[in-house]
Amino acid sequence: MMNEQQPTETIFFEDQPVTVRLPIGPGPSKLLLALHGFTGDQHAMEIFFQRIPPSYRIIAPSAPYPSSLGGRSWVRGDREVLPAIADFDPGLDWLRSLLEHVRTLYSARTETLHALGFSQGAAAAFAFGINFPTEVGSLGSLSGFMPDGADQLLKPHSLAGLPVFIAHGTKDEAVPVEEARRAGMILERAGATVNYCEDDVGHKLSVNCFRSLADFYRNR
Repeated sequence: MMNEQQPTETIFFEDQPVTVRLPIGPGPSKLLLALHGFTGDQHAMEIFFQRIPPSYRIIAPSAPYPSSLGGRSWVRGDREVLPAIADFDPGLDWLRSLLEHVRTLYSARTETLHALGFSQGAAAAFAFGINFPTEVGSLGSLSGFMPDGADQLLKPHSLAGLPVFIAHGTKDEAVPVEEARRAGMILERAGATVNYCEDDVGHKLSVNCFRSLADFYRNR
């Protein structure tokens, strides 16, 4: 577990606030992109910071698009159904520009990128990894889903050996657990190595899956 006093700071990119947890320890750090869910903001992922090893620099941006329900979104407009993978394209371009800004700001061009998201943010992380597989060292989905159309972009070895962490609750009413199981199957068909944690909770992580999340990133 990280030191609870591990320093964070706020930067801004195109007027959007970005929480940055600074790394601790010798040697090059790893870069974790932490993407909040629908109507979230730059603080929503902080609950997971303590499970990420202190050597990681965590980048937790507020998404670029406003939601009429409050907070921010990774796709334009509010969706009554789960967004398709093409809906994330503008947001992915924004994220890549943000990452370039972050790497320049912190002189961190050699850091390995890991993408982790909650709910809609998990779908954005999947979309990022599927569109730019050579740019990520791992993917993580917490109470998330695979965007429709993603399987059409993947070939049997598109994600060969890529480590993926998926955690979901069987009582999740916002994103049914079947979405997580479907995501795992799609990723495994593309060659990814899926670490799956399922527990009897709602739209959140169980204690057991929190432990599994920590183990996953400790071994990256």
